[in-house]
Amino acid sequence: MIRVTVERLELSGEPVEVVLGGGLMQSGDPVLIGAIEAGVKEIAPAATVHVTTSPPVVGAALLGLDELEAGPEAQEKLRRELAEAFPGVENPQSGDGRKRPGRSRR
Repeated sequence: MIRVTVERLELSGEPVEVVLGGGLMQSGDPVLIGAIEAGVKEIAPAATVHVTTSPPVVGAALLGLDELEAGPEAQEKLRRELAEAFPGVENPQSGDGRKRPGRSRR
């Protein structure tokens, strides 16, 4: 799926972020994640691979905010409120330690 997405969007030469989610990824298996990262680097050498701790609802909600052209403040508010509603959801400055300003799909 990653290969098809990167190729169709013509992002092979771009420094894209690839986010892996789901229970299997969250297990943190270094062999599995390393193999995926190696495969990603074959098709997009400048790509960065991250494993998210957020449930799929966060990504869906962020995509909705993108469609509404909401700014980074709205994304931070969404993450904050989801963290309060669903324990274990990363807050705007946790997860991989990076704050995510701007549009989530770019």
